[in-house]
Parts: sequence; structure tokens; C-alpha cells
Amino acid sequence: MTSPPTFKRFFTPKEANALLDEVRADITAAKSLLQKAKRAKSMLSAATNDEERSDASSILEEHYASINGVLARIRHEGVHVQGLDPVNINFPALRNGREVYLCWLEGDQKIDTWHHVHMDTQARLEVDPMKPGRWEWCN
Repeated sequence: MTSPPTFKRFFTPKEANALLDEVRADITAAKSLLQKAKRAKSMLSAATNDEERSDASSILEEHYASINGVLARIRHEGVHVQGLDPVNINFPALRNGREVYLCWLEGDQKIDTWHHVHMDTQARLEVDPMKPGRWEWCN
């Protein structure tokens, strides 16, 4: 049996929501770069000679490097990007001493749901604002 992952940073719902605008901006940039990478990949597939393939390949590599840079910046904050299409972002948290994820999905106005680390987003539960003591801060 494996032990649950240990994270470097834990967020309270308030801290996660405070960082959300910054993360959203980075995600928007990453999604834009992803669209550019898809176009470059199409150019690469349609290339008819070595020069076109080389140019498209270079452009594609640049976009992938930029995407990885944006994702690294998000990870540096302690946030987990589970997906970009659709967007699924997890903020590690402690709830009653157990590691969980505060969850933000594309279209959510704020972070108001959470799920256990080993569960997916379909098992999301609401953050109960009437019980703030259940969320622990330990950064």
C-alpha cells in the first residue's frame, strides 16, 4: 500500500481563491500557446519539404517550451494543473489533518469545492463556509 503524496505547500480556501486570478491568467496564456502549437503541428503535418518541416518543428518546439514555462510557474506556486482542455486545477490543502485538493474547473467562479487526493473531480464536495476551522494552514 502506498502512502498519500506529501505536498510542499497547502492552501486554505481563502489562500487558493486569492491566487486564482494569477493562475487563471497563466492558464489563459497556456491555452493560447496550446492553440498555436496545434496550428504548428498541422503545419508540420502538411509540410512538403525539409525546410518547411524544419521551420514548423522549430515553431512547435518553441510553443511547447513556452507552455512548459507557464506550467512550471504555476507548479512553483504549489498548484497542480490536471488538465488544460478542459481546465482542471488542484490546490493541495489540509482538511481535518488529511491531504485533499481544493478544486477549480474551467467555468467555476471561485474555488468552492474539494475532493480527496485519490478521487477525481466527479467526487467534488462543497467547501462549507460555516466551518472554516476544518481547513488548516501550515505553510
